[in-house]
Amino acid sequence: MKRVLIVDDDPNFIAVLRALLEGRGYRVQTAQDGLEALELLKQQSEQLPDIVVADVAMPRCDGLELCRRVRQDLGLDLLPFIFLSARTQPQERVAGLRLGADDYLTKPFVTEELIVRIENAIERVRRMQSEIIRATRQRASAQSLFRAGGLLPDSLAAGSPIANLSPTEQEVFQWVARGLTNQEVADQMYISRRTVQGHVASIRAKLDLPRRESIIQFAHEHSLI
Repeated sequence: MKRVLIVDDDPNFIAVLRALLEGRGYRVQTAQDGLEALELLKQQSEQLPDIVVADVAMPRCDGLELCRRVRQDLGLDLLPFIFLSARTQPQERVAGLRLGADDYLTKPFVTEELIVRIENAIERVRRMQSEIIRATRQRASAQSLFRAGGLLPDSLAAGSPIANLSPTEQEVFQWVARGLTNQEVADQMYISRRTVQGHVASIRAKLDLPRRESIIQFAHEHSLI
């Protein structure tokens, strides 16, 4: 059963929304403001709701501040978040979306539209989490093969020419030394090309190498491939 956390200071509205969502098979929890919602999320860190539906105007901690704190928390940053507010000004919508909300609906709302938007937000995050898990497993598998092939030693002797590189930099070094482009390294390591570029720059600085191509020459000179 999917779980929804409703955050609103209007008990009558909460009762209406609870009845609607429970009638669609959702398990509903409620909070009267952002602080109460944050406390509930903290208490349920092992079993978070599938989505938060929050008003904007609330006492103590409003919906915008709640969204900001949720997005800044590494344990909550992927939690689907929808604003459902009586505030209809474009600047309010923009502010909510800029803070990382998945959607912003205004009251009064169309029942079917709200349900569809909730389901879509939950599904988007589910797909994202599945992709993260898949990429993490592939990354671990690639590293295992890398080590099995002798390309990425589990530890480097203190006297090694690249002992001062971080483990990630050592892996980037080995791929670059084998002639892979930054994009190919990124594909192998499941990281962005920009991240690879940053690692390459750091490697060059630590090894005092003038160019990217110098990494290949350095690796051959020191029998590192």
